Amino acid sequence: MRALPSAPAAPEVAFHFNVAEPLRHLCRLLRKVNLAGMSALVCVPPGLARELDQALWTFAAEEFIPHASWSADALLQAHSPILIADQAVHWPGAQVLVNALRGRRSGTACGPAPLDRPTSSRAG
Repeated sequence: MRALPSAPAAPEVAFHFNVAEPLRHLCRLLRKVNLAGMSALVCVPPGLARELDQALWTFAAEEFIPHASWSADALLQAHSPILIADQAVHWPGAQVLVNALRGRRSGTACGPAPLDRPTSSRAG
């Protein structure tokens, strides 16, 4: 008798809301992602994207959380485990998705690209 193939693991979903310091919370979350050796796509409003970029440079004096802006050149993006986008985008290489965009009503979501849709020219 053949063994049945195991079902793929379901993705883990966590909701973080009503946090006292959202920027600091994002930095701590992304530090955990980085220490776990994972990649992350962070979709945030434009103002928060700039603040997050600065905060990740200065969050902890003894460590650097590697990251890049979605608009950075392809080489920098390719070597950055954390990408910060100021809009909804797709990145198939993301293992973790942080969606802090509010009021998304369109069919476009922030996160890994569905298999049946073309992706951007972004190297993954």
